[in-house]
Amino acid sequence: MASPSSARSGWVIGLWAGVCGLSMVLASRWLRRFDRGPLEIVMHRACGARLTRSGSAARPAGTGGRTR
Repeated sequence: MASPSSARSGWVIGLWAGVCGLSMVLASRWLRRFDRGPLEIVMHRACGARLTRSGSAARPAGTGGRTR
């Protein structure tokens, strides 16, 4: 018979693995659509950054990094 602490740790590890898996799936879907992460987008908009990492002019806001 398993001790209560080992049963509890198994549940926690399973939950941790599920959260990590969900995070990886959502991150890959986000990065297919946008060229930056959500916090990077917020930071650049809040700071008023007008240049991309390469030094060229930024794309219009709200296009998700895609040109029309």
